[in-house]
Amino acid sequence: MNTKVVLRRLAAAGAIAALGAVGVMAGVGAAAADTVGPAKGSSSAVDFSREVSGFKLVNGKVPNGETITITNRVNRKLAWLIYYVKDTHPSCMQAVPNTSVWTVSGKTYTNDPNHAGTQRPSEVTSGLGWTQIKPPGANSWESVTWTQDYLLMCDVGALNTGGLQYSTTWVGDQGSHPNVGPTVDVTPGVPGISVNPKDAIVNNDVQITIKNPDGRPGDKVVLTSDGKTLDGCGNLELDGNRRVTCTWVPKKAGKYPLKAVISSEEPVTVTDTVHIAENPASGSVGMDTGSIYTGSLGDLVG
Repeated sequence: MNTKVVLRRLAAAGAIAALGAVGVMAGVGAAAADTVGPAKGSSSAVDFSREVSGFKLVNGKVPNGETITITNRVNRKLAWLIYYVKDTHPSCMQAVPNTSVWTVSGKTYTNDPNHAGTQRPSEVTSGLGWTQIKPPGANSWESVTWTQDYLLMCDVGALNTGGLQYSTTWVGDQGSHPNVGPTVDVTPGVPGISVNPKDAIVNNDVQITIKNPDGRPGDKVVLTSDGKTLDGCGNLELDGNRRVTCTWVPKKAGKYPLKAVISSEEPVTVTDTVHIAENPASGSVGMDTGSIYTGSLGDLVG
């Protein structure tokens, strides 16, 4: 079986965009474990809010290289309707594909094939510094609650997570609020190795990912086990997301200690261990001499 190498190179994160405040009523929300916000605002056509959450977000702090979730809520006033909602954010926040989920009039829509709800991938678009949901044609909403995940590849320090734009049937509302927030505190990222699957079997693919969120694209990575380079995992370097993935096909069962040395501005060493089991299909298939029955065949047939 030939060894395959998988190097995922995603677009490099840009600098944080400078966003001006427009028509915002309230700023940064109070920090709590796993949630910051909501930051709230209002216009003549809608009330809106924006909230940040995440498994690694604690007391308003989140390590660089982790994922956060932005929740936008837009509720109409009077009889005005909403045509679309666009999340605007610093370009160092990269939209995670297929993680949009939005609720309209009690119905759930999504572009995540593994999430419950009506599949509407064509209604989600994104670019550098923005992600948008928009129903087809001239359709509109009375209100919408929308969540979207973002990978942080940002500078350490305070980060205003951005704002939102929308369009409504009321022409008097410009619908642009780029600096709603809330603000989170980005802390230094945590380098590491992840192995998938953790308990693999011989002659099957094992994906090994090394990351250093505070490193630089192009930083060299040397991955070894007991001082030897793994087949398929040579000549590695960090991509635009400060990570690299290779695919290794182990030939023998056993316990393999992994060591990755990342040649960033400040060299980093990370370790992990992967356990490789024998492939059950490689064993000999013989007659089963055991039985749950202890009597004779005559006992079974009566």
